[in-house]
Amino acid sequence: MIFNNNYSFLLRDSTNYYHKFYLSESNTLMLQTFSDKGLSSILPVEKNISDYSVDLDKEDKIHLILLKDSGELYYRIHPSNKFQKKLAHVNLKSNKVKFLTIKTIREDVHIFYMLNNKSTLCRSIYHSYYHNNCWTTKKVVDVKADKFFYPYMIDCTKNYIYLFYSKDSKQSYGIKKFNLDFYMWGDLDDNIKLPISHNASFLISDKNVAFICYNASLNRNIYTLVRYRDLNNNSSKWSKDIPLSEATINALHPAIVVKNNYTYILWTEGENIVYRKTDSGSINWNSKNLLMKKNPYLCNSVYISNHSSEPNFKNTYCPIIVDSPPYPVINLEKPSNKDEIREKENTIIPFLNNKQSNEGDSYKEEYIRQLQLIIMEKDKKLMENYHLNNELSKKIQELTSTIKEKGMDLSHLQQQYQLLRDEYEDLKKKNLEKVNDQGGQEDKISSSKEAATSLMDKNSTIERLNLLVNSLYQEINVKDQQIEELEQKLNKGIFRRLLG
Repeated sequence: MIFNNNYSFLLRDSTNYYHKFYLSESNTLMLQTFSDKGLSSILPVEKNISDYSVDLDKEDKIHLILLKDSGELYYRIHPSNKFQKKLAHVNLKSNKVKFLTIKTIREDVHIFYMLNNKSTLCRSIYHSYYHNNCWTTKKVVDVKADKFFYPYMIDCTKNYIYLFYSKDSKQSYGIKKFNLDFYMWGDLDDNIKLPISHNASFLISDKNVAFICYNASLNRNIYTLVRYRDLNNNSSKWSKDIPLSEATINALHPAIVVKNNYTYILWTEGENIVYRKTDSGSINWNSKNLLMKKNPYLCNSVYISNHSSEPNFKNTYCPIIVDSPPYPVINLEKPSNKDEIREKENTIIPFLNNKQSNEGDSYKEEYIRQLQLIIMEKDKKLMENYHLNNELSKKIQELTSTIKEKGMDLSHLQQQYQLLRDEYEDLKKKNLEKVNDQGGQEDKISSSKEAATSLMDKNSTIERLNLLVNSLYQEINVKDQQIEELEQKLNKGIFRRLLG
């Protein structure tokens, strides 16, 4: 995929020729070709291109996917135009096509792109592949990633294609996998949480270990974190997050590079490009090393190599030194004799007094990194407690407001009750006077009967109001108990936060 027009694709074929594809300012796809002696040619490939992607197969054939400004989506084998396939024609006035990706696997071509209607927020990732002389296109998944540089990443192994994608733009991710034997999609993990994260990257090493690297913002600092999972074991789980950097301001998105059986994480610290690497998918990460200082002769490219000196070279992207020919900055790595620092995930390695001073420095660095991990976990818990306390406080306020309203209703009913009670006593008194009146006439007797009936109705109303008042008293008691329970939870959360 292409992130912006400053990114390019650099291909190195088996004969040691370099092919650099990039978009010019006039949206023309350009190709620079280099030999080991320098620049050989600069040629335009296609005009009016809005997006593209490139791959190099094992036979050094260059495969292109091109989106023209007119909305036509083409697949082509370069440099010959004899095999060119128009895959779609999209109305770009009402739709968007972005983030093209092409992969050549087992002599098959797999193309991915994101399509969405401009009137909706939901985007859909489509998979188009050429197999058994037939093109097939299917929607894989819907994504919501309007704030992301890229909403998905593709990587592949011998038997599977993996799709790492953003689910909701809220630090929730998933991974789907495509079986290359049965040509079917399934889920590897649809519930990956990367809290306080941005700029997540995904890559699978040559040892079939999946890495997710991302930046996390904590206490106004930015950390580079990584987690891994062994795909050779179906029951394996993701590791805990391992902090690779100190508190600093890092690159917009760290790069993952696989080279010579090592997995590298590259990022910037100030004016320096630094890296850490591991020779396995476990926890054996070397200490941080400096590659070079940033300079104007650097560009970011997706680097693809068929050369025998770079077997299994893979990357999400890689800083490239602009030279004749250009080459990946990771090639500047110098041999190091430093001992590897084992980063235990759950325990702190104490200092050992019987070690030499150079070993003590390594253990000290390890100790500091473990403390950083613990501090980050504490920060996360503090944030969780903070949000929980806010929710409990809101519930207490709502219940207090409800009780206040019920109290006003109760006061009003008590006033009505007292008025009816007084009226009842008056009627009762008058009725007794009429009953005791010996000289009453029939009309007075009838009036007394009516008064008695009215008195019974009033008495019934009073009984109903009395029941309603009792019900309100019970409801207030329940609300009081709920407030008491919430205050206890709130106090416990604050107590844990102070002790934690």
